[in-house]
Amino acid sequence: MPGGRPKSTEPLINRFMKRVNKTDTCWLWTGSIQVNGYGNLSARELTWGTRSAHRWSYTYHKGSIPEGLMIRHSCDVRKCVNPAHLLTGTSTENVRDMLERNPNGCHRKFQKDDIIKIYNAYHSGAKSQTDLANEYSVAHSTISYITRGEHYRYWTHPKINTPPE
Repeated sequence: MPGGRPKSTEPLINRFMKRVNKTDTCWLWTGSIQVNGYGNLSARELTWGTRSAHRWSYTYHKGSIPEGLMIRHSCDVRKCVNPAHLLTGTSTENVRDMLERNPNGCHRKFQKDDIIKIYNAYHSGAKSQTDLANEYSVAHSTISYITRGEHYRYWTHPKINTPPE
């Protein structure tokens, strides 16, 4: 068809919700994920460019985002688009929130046992990197680093540094 795909007549909220997995707490975005781990609404969904899924969810459910403010996650799950977990705030407030909830840094810190479970689940063929990223609510690249032994390599556990038997 000239000009690309025909535009969908299905309401955007319906197309959006098809890419959401509602858990007991978070609504996890199952569509494309940006490099930074946030959900991404593409031109296919929007027909006018791309936008972060959590920002679109906030705008749809709560209204416009005030100038100069960002959307913060009360759950610290970047793939979450649950409007109950989204609030506006400044960059300073966002960093303060993350540090209060995780004093060791802004990124999720895995325990050694988590790393071993992730590594073994992937190398045994039990789970794909995508399955693990969804299970742990992290970016695919984080799981990729772990399964290649490039993340947390300072741990010298033999199950991390050598393939399982």
